[in-house]
Amino acid sequence: MPAAGRERGAITPVNLFMHTEIRPDRTISVEDPLSGPGDRVVLRARMDLRIAVAACCVTESRCNSGRSTSLTVIVSG
Repeated sequence: MPAAGRERGAITPVNLFMHTEIRPDRTISVEDPLSGPGDRVVLRARMDLRIAVAACCVTESRCNSGRSTSLTVIVSG
């Protein structure tokens, strides 16, 4: 946000429902999910923030059991 007089920090993505492993040869493998239907994550912001939610770019893979499903995001406060 240079216009606001702030330097842009590094963007650090968080994978909440995708199960990946880093192999000894430094490649990344996508494994069967550890989460299941109905699992959820509740986050509390302790400062102003911007958040983005993105779907997996692969519609059918091991990370989603071979099918795309819906996602519900609730923002309260």
